[in-house]
Amino acid sequence: METRGKKICETLKAIRCQIADANGIDYTPTVCNHKGNCSGTCPACESERSFLEQQLRLKEKAGQVVRIVGLVSGLTALGTQNLVAQQPAVEETDVVMNWDAHFFDFNGSISPAQETQTDEMAAFVAAYPNELFIILGHTEKRGSEEFNMKLSQRRADYMREIIKSRLGDTNVHIVPVGVAFLAPRIPNATNEAEHEQNRKATLVIYEPGHHSGKVDALVEYAICKEFKVAIPQKLKIKLNQLNQRAYDDTTMRKDYDDLAQKLRALHGIKQE
Repeated sequence: METRGKKICETLKAIRCQIADANGIDYTPTVCNHKGNCSGTCPACESERSFLEQQLRLKEKAGQVVRIVGLVSGLTALGTQNLVAQQPAVEETDVVMNWDAHFFDFNGSISPAQETQTDEMAAFVAAYPNELFIILGHTEKRGSEEFNMKLSQRRADYMREIIKSRLGDTNVHIVPVGVAFLAPRIPNATNEAEHEQNRKATLVIYEPGHHSGKVDALVEYAICKEFKVAIPQKLKIKLNQLNQRAYDDTTMRKDYDDLAQKLRALHGIKQE
């Protein structure tokens, strides 16, 4: 029977093959003959990852466009079920790689039958150990925004802990953010099947400004809190004032975007 670590190892190999093929890099993964327990990575795996990173850096220095295949589609093909994702073509490195999974029950719990999906999510995080990840918790629109904001935060917290436990590494950088029903897959859901698709978690590699409006401000605020960045009182008051109002993207997006930009400047991650 395949162990969890072995499954993560095979998933990471598939990711490395995708990246190598997309960039014309001659790469053949090492055949693993290990029979015992596997943590999901080993010195041979790390050596292969370092080799690919070196080759990609050389291409960048030579002025070549470095491309990364959509990891979500590649991971889905390896056996993950119930994932909802667009399969992108070959993407450039500035594209945010997104893992969008819907597997929460109505009561806010993850279905036991679907918990194994998090192995692949953990492999996605393990493939980029130096990146900052954002995991968004989402809800359907039934119920108040206040209730759903708290529920979505619990989902995001829960998913972060599951991923970290799968990796056995407490040093991975994952910031959980609850966004209630502000970023639904189906904006005007009317039946249970559609509501289900909005009860989800989204895992992305952090890129400044990838989100917009209130979601963007919530993400940047959460990053500041995670890394214990001092937030001026006036920004806290501004965010609280905005949050007290029913969110209207048409009239409030600019205010939240401006606030998000100020918060980004505070933590400085990926700022040129």
